[in-house]
Amino acid sequence: MASSEQLSPEQLSTAAERASPAQLSFSSSLSSPLSPGQPPPFSPVDPQLYERDYPRLKSWGELRQAVRNTRRLQTNLANKVPHSFTFAKLESEQGTRTRLYFLGVPENLKENSLMYVDIPNDPSSEVSALPWQPLLDSFHATPFMCQYSREEQLLRERKRVSAFGITSYDVDIEHRRFLFPATNSLYICTDDNMTEHPVVPEEVKSQCSGARIDAKMCPSNNDLVGFVSGGDMWMCNLRDGEERRLTFVHKGLSNPADDPKTAGVPSFVVQEEFDRYTGYWWSPSFDQNSDGSRTYRVLYEEVDESEVEILHIVSSTSNERGVDHYRYPRAGTANATSTLKILEITVDSGGKLKDTVVERHLQDSLQQLFPDMEYLVRADWLPDGKKVWIQLLSRSQQWLI
Repeated sequence: MASSEQLSPEQLSTAAERASPAQLSFSSSLSSPLSPGQPPPFSPVDPQLYERDYPRLKSWGELRQAVRNTRRLQTNLANKVPHSFTFAKLESEQGTRTRLYFLGVPENLKENSLMYVDIPNDPSSEVSALPWQPLLDSFHATPFMCQYSREEQLLRERKRVSAFGITSYDVDIEHRRFLFPATNSLYICTDDNMTEHPVVPEEVKSQCSGARIDAKMCPSNNDLVGFVSGGDMWMCNLRDGEERRLTFVHKGLSNPADDPKTAGVPSFVVQEEFDRYTGYWWSPSFDQNSDGSRTYRVLYEEVDESEVEILHIVSSTSNERGVDHYRYPRAGTANATSTLKILEITVDSGGKLKDTVVERHLQDSLQQLFPDMEYLVRADWLPDGKKVWIQLLSRSQQWLI
């Protein structure tokens, strides 16, 4: 505090003009004006108060570093928050057991993994924080040097995923069977009796040379796994390891102008703007045939990007700094078009896939049926598995059906 000395009315007026808002507020709260010879509450040139109310302007370098630090903190906090919760129940001689599965970061580790907590049967009992338990036994899910495939890296970017490890999973909750991507492959495990011992996941072998993305188990037969590889639909029979390519619309050519179609993969706009990252849906039911075989159905989206502009961008996924080619619908230009089709896959009484895959399509295209609708926003089966529903949106986003 500066030493007190008598100030003239003119000096007091000048001090009030220079005072900070906090100082003015403090002065205005006084019950009476200062009497002659009475010093002000504090000096308007106090260095500490001036630094508080008028902080030093930061340089561009300091501002950039502050933004980086904030983003790093937000990312670290977001990655530690558990998510993707699934409840499961098991009837036993001791009564009903309830277990909550989720993705989270185990203590002292840095990557996501499958975790669980056991829920007490007595809801009235006072319980502190439930301890997290790992479902998997010493499993490292991040690829070596974080080298994701190009398809996986692009999908992570569109989902805004920055966490490592297991970032998604599919589950048959009735049998507590889990399917998840890790280390550029697929793994499966089963929590048979809700034991307290971690389980060892088993890799799903494949003959596909490319990445397998968006893997999902058939709801009515968890031995059948669908996935997308190389822009086409595939299926794997976990019982005997047989794989089957279901569609042949993507040719894998180096020039994207000659290879505009994909199956089971939503367009760029749908992923970015409508948060839909899957392009196929298993039917929840099946048909039982007279010879003992069963027919399963998959609804899938076929995307044609023939009219979408191709951009050439320096690669962010290649160490050699090559050029990537992307279909990107800029504002005012043409979008991709979508077609819905259904695949019928038959499994014989012994669990083997039959050779014939039947493809069914609409008599009239979606563009003919709904000419004013631009985007296929959502699609799925009704609960009985007999019909499908879709949600369409106009380009102006003023009409939704």
